[in-house]
Amino acid sequence: MPQIPVLQVNSIIAGNGTYITWWQKSTGSADPFDTGSTITYGYGDPQLVLTSGSFYAVVMPVKPDEEIIEPGFILEDYRNLFYKANDGPTFFDWVTFDGQAWRVKPTQTRLDASHVIFQKASVRTLVPSGSLNIFMNYVKQLNP
Repeated sequence: MPQIPVLQVNSIIAGNGTYITWWQKSTGSADPFDTGSTITYGYGDPQLVLTSGSFYAVVMPVKPDEEIIEPGFILEDYRNLFYKANDGPTFFDWVTFDGQAWRVKPTQTRLDASHVIFQKASVRTLVPSGSLNIFMNYVKQLNP
């Protein structure tokens, strides 16, 4: 397989990339279920904290043979993101672009001589035919 120059990949992403806002989820606590509380006694959902960042990625539609379509979704609900090696959404993070919120599916790394050249992530709309407005209202609930 021929080598891919990192500078060439980065220039393609910079020249053709779409601005992506990335939302990383974390529990924000060493004790996410609040097990020491005498009110909840550790039951309930862990408190989520969203940290946002951004990066550029080349966005491409998914081909029918690349993705298993989940119930309630259609092929147009999926996209592939190609981004620089050091940018980093991971599985189950959220990204927003094109006025839509997307969930990141498992990522893949393109290696060349043991060096990461770029990464690829498949993303799916967070809500079928949902909008960024729904996501932003949800974010306000998580980070008041």
